[in-house]
Amino acid sequence: MMNKNRVKTNGKVISQVKYWLEGLTHNAKPSFAECLSVLGAHFPLLKEFQQTQQEPQWHAEGDVAIHTDMVLTALYRLLDNEAVHITGWRRASLILGALLHDVAKPVTTVQRQVRGHLRWVSPKHETIGRDYLLFRLLPFELPKTVWLTVLHLVGEHQVPKWLVIKDKPIADYLQLARKVDLELIYFLALADMQGRECEDKQWQLELLELFKMQSRQYNLWQQPPHQDWLKVIEQDISCLPKVTQALIKSEAVYLREQGVIHDPADALGKTYHYRNKATPQVIVACGLSGSGKSTWIERHHADLPVISLDSIRQELTGNQADQRQNKQVVTIAKQRLKDCLRNRQSVVWDATNIRRDFRDQLFTMIRNYDGFMQLVMMVNPMDICIKQNQKRANGLSDQIIVEQQNRFEFPLPVEAHQLTFISHLKG
Repeated sequence: MMNKNRVKTNGKVISQVKYWLEGLTHNAKPSFAECLSVLGAHFPLLKEFQQTQQEPQWHAEGDVAIHTDMVLTALYRLLDNEAVHITGWRRASLILGALLHDVAKPVTTVQRQVRGHLRWVSPKHETIGRDYLLFRLLPFELPKTVWLTVLHLVGEHQVPKWLVIKDKPIADYLQLARKVDLELIYFLALADMQGRECEDKQWQLELLELFKMQSRQYNLWQQPPHQDWLKVIEQDISCLPKVTQALIKSEAVYLREQGVIHDPADALGKTYHYRNKATPQVIVACGLSGSGKSTWIERHHADLPVISLDSIRQELTGNQADQRQNKQVVTIAKQRLKDCLRNRQSVVWDATNIRRDFRDQLFTMIRNYDGFMQLVMMVNPMDICIKQNQKRANGLSDQIIVEQQNRFEFPLPVEAHQLTFISHLKG
């Protein structure tokens, strides 16, 4: 089970770590041992790497600590040679991605039967690791782009080879490119493979070269996805209301990444019906309790009606912290949302929305009513959320917020027409 203990750090320690992290933007090449000494208190799972077994067939080098040190060494060789152009915070992002790419293996590694043999496996360690890091990286105040890049590098680091193995089409490459720089994830995957010992190592390295070649062929190397399409679409819809333009462009991206459409003309045809009616905008707030969702809504969308799950709990039970009638609360909230969408009324949905499956339900409903969904995540460290929650008259217990952090599933671009992160982070 994931370690749920809160890590308390003082300002001096955080400042020292920030200085160390800044060194990664220059020429620093810390070993795993050094990384552990600096970051072990903040990411306790790093301390368990040495005791975490790996399957000898795929990792003959040994435990996760040995592997991670080898990955870092391989990455530094790449940064001195073919990746020498990767500098500054992009360099730091790559090093942190390499250090943390297997951070969840201590809590996911088990023995299972694989093709008749008992093997050590770590199912879903990529996404569990990403979610583990989501809030734990925040105290160091990395640039927002670095924070996002590290999370996606960890969460997607095995995807490049699987795109090739499964012969995936451009749609899947586009989905990946909207999350993370394909050049960075290529070099992380390359270092990950070079930093291990396995029988099929050469074949695995060849897969990554095919990934790189395919990414170049799709014009996704060192440039953002969809830009050529969006330029064509923008020329045709420039006279429409801004929110309708945003909906058409976002739907074009979504449908292309689902493999439904294959050129800008298809996109314009599939989205033409949006031009004939008003587009309701649904702002879906997302974040820990105490993260500032309601305050942000009052400041930026005071003119819109708000569907608040806390307010509905207050209506039903007289206590917004009462979780006993959640099923009825959600049913009422969804009906109110449907009423707004039918009336083409823009609205705010205010709840924690920590689970992806629930956010997906909202997106499906909003798309079915031809609405535009903006998912806004309030990004604040857990300790700040706890302090702000304690000031509330009906605040939750600290433990509930700790549990929210441990169950929080990082939102992905595919979950909404627009994904926005509001935080204290710069860049």
